[in-house]
Amino acid sequence: MAADEVALTRSARWEKLTDRPLLVLGFAFLVAYAAPIITPGIGPGWRILLERIEIGTWAAESALDTRSLTSLG
Repeated sequence: MAADEVALTRSARWEKLTDRPLLVLGFAFLVAYAAPIITPGIGPGWRILLERIEIGTWAAESALDTRSLTSLG
């Protein structure tokens, strides 16, 4: 029973630590995704930068979100 309580405490602590970074990353992804749609005449350099931001934020969110790992197995 004590191990379950420790696991819940660790899980709650991890969620508390990653909550804000995941929120910021999600917002950055939305901005990078929406920018080319809102401004279709954006230059190719900006498109590449925004695509890299999308990929980077998606990868960082995947690394920080442990729920995706627990659902696999």
